[in-house]
Amino acid sequence: MEIIVGIIVIIFIWSLFKSDSANDIKKAIGEAYLDEGEIFKTDIPWVHAKRFAKKRGQEAHVWDDGGESLSVNMLVNGEDVTATLTLNRANRTTFISADNSERLRKERQKLYK
Repeated sequence: MEIIVGIIVIIFIWSLFKSDSANDIKKAIGEAYLDEGEIFKTDIPWVHAKRFAKKRGQEAHVWDDGGESLSVNMLVNGEDVTATLTLNRANRTTFISADNSERLRKERQKLYK
């Protein structure tokens, strides 16, 4: 019995690390981008989002109130897209929004003129 439980635990842990979370995140960013910058609620665990960003040289920003967010750039349909990934503190999953990077730069420039 102990051997069976051990095997089940190993399979469960292996499946967590084996999950194709990077592809899930890329797909979610693409879907969020198609939703024109709307916030896209996902079931992607926040730890996977942080790992995805860290592999791209980004670290999460921790806000004073305990919230966390991070931004990553990637190509979606040949366009440079900036995606913001935000911790859903209710269940430790990830909210994603994405918009055209150039459009975001122009909006920021207007705000700071």
